[in-house]
Amino acid sequence: MALREERVEFLSEGLTLEGRWLKPARGGGAAVVCHPHPQLGGTMDNNVVLAVAETLAEQGLGTLRFNFRGVGLSRGSYGFMRGEVEDVKAALAWVEELPEVDQGKLFLVGYSFGGLMALYAAAETGGLSALALVSPMSPDKGFAKDPRLKALAHSRLPAFAGTGSRDAFCPPKALEGLTQVLPCRTRIFPDADHFWWGREEEVAQAVAEFLSACG
Repeated sequence: MALREERVEFLSEGLTLEGRWLKPARGGGAAVVCHPHPQLGGTMDNNVVLAVAETLAEQGLGTLRFNFRGVGLSRGSYGFMRGEVEDVKAALAWVEELPEVDQGKLFLVGYSFGGLMALYAAAETGGLSALALVSPMSPDKGFAKDPRLKALAHSRLPAFAGTGSRDAFCPPKALEGLTQVLPCRTRIFPDADHFWWGREEEVAQAVAEFLSACG
């Protein structure tokens, strides 16, 4: 399938952020995909972000990937996570206003730093159909002890979290703490590390299959 991507802009706390939008199939839902740490070279063109966005689009979902504030052509500067959570919420709000999107099928996906930002945003907003995390960055004290995630403890939000058995930044044990905060399906990918080189399509397909089952 030939994918036609559109350059888009939206506002987050008055800052113009850049993104790339792939329209959904007729009557389809949409997913926002969040990239790795802005201060460690993370952008919307990351290998995992691209693979997830394209795989979801091929299955009929609209996908928005975007640069956090201070990255690429997005205005502003690093927001010490508070600002980036607002960016995620602004991205979701932008998608929600699109007439071509089925609002009953709104998904949020995050990789690494973007996974933690997606978690925080999910704890602060409603209307999501499902949440999918790839190698999510762990808070300093772990997922289970992060007060910002307490709102998810009794959530019925369908969630998926996957990481690699060789991931040094999100080791499998970290997901045990996540399941204490948010009941979610977890999957450990043998021999995969944090960067997923050569394994992008595999993890992207796992995300797509989970979201398809939820929507």
